Amino acid sequence: IGEEINMNCNTHVIRSGYDHKKCFVHARCCYTPEIMVMTAQYLDVDGCDLFSGIYMSTSKDEGQTWSPLKAQEGLAPIVKDGYTIVGCDATPMYHQKTDTILLLGHTAEYAEGGMRPIDRTRRTFYSVYDKDKDAFGNIQFLEMPKGYESCGNGSGQSIELANGDILIPVYYK
Repeated sequence: IGEEINMNCNTHVIRSGYDHKKCFVHARCCYTPEIMVMTAQYLDVDGCDLFSGIYMSTSKDEGQTWSPLKAQEGLAPIVKDGYTIVGCDATPMYHQKTDTILLLGHTAEYAEGGMRPIDRTRRTFYSVYDKDKDAFGNIQFLEMPKGYESCGNGSGQSIELANGDILIPVYYK
């Protein structure tokens, strides 16, 4: 405390263009010693919180250049029982103990073809970045105790403890 910290902030446009129908939102980045990973997803501006699957871009030169945003197959919307389930509000995090990037967020559900979210169970999800495939794996769901299944970690900031355990903040209804 009391030590001076020198920081530089620079702005780099990594994608531009807006077609008045959809736009990228929830852009969040994770830094590791080898790579920076950014995730984002489209928002349909005609709907209410109507999200696409999650896209990813990477930088191997500390953010000077970025790969094109690419849809992540493992994080595509899931159609099940007449509903569409989409992972959203996701935040990538570097887990130092395992040298792994995790993506944590929660789900939104829509009636199939619907333009509005429906009031259904939110679930906290995670996905693991595969370095060899340069992609996130399939969406997986955090197991919760009975009575707490409807919970979310949207836009959450998780913390890795010294022993490698992760504190994941969630809310529930």
